[in-house]
Amino acid sequence: NSVSELGDTVPEVNAIALAFSPGRGLPLMAVSLGGPSRFVTADALRQDGVPALQRMVRRLQQDIDRA
Repeated sequence: NSVSELGDTVPEVNAIALAFSPGRGLPLMAVSLGGPSRFVTADALRQDGVPALQRMVRRLQQDIDRA
């Protein structure tokens, strides 16, 4: 699941984040994506950003598992 902060805390910034547990005794981690709301729209984050973060986390998890 992703967490979004779309114009709620800082109206000029839209951002999303995805937390994951990398295992191997490492702490919970998160990756995020965002930027100024005039360039990074909430719709773009929902439609493109969430799937991109999900792919990134899957790749990170695979790389950690192989290490």
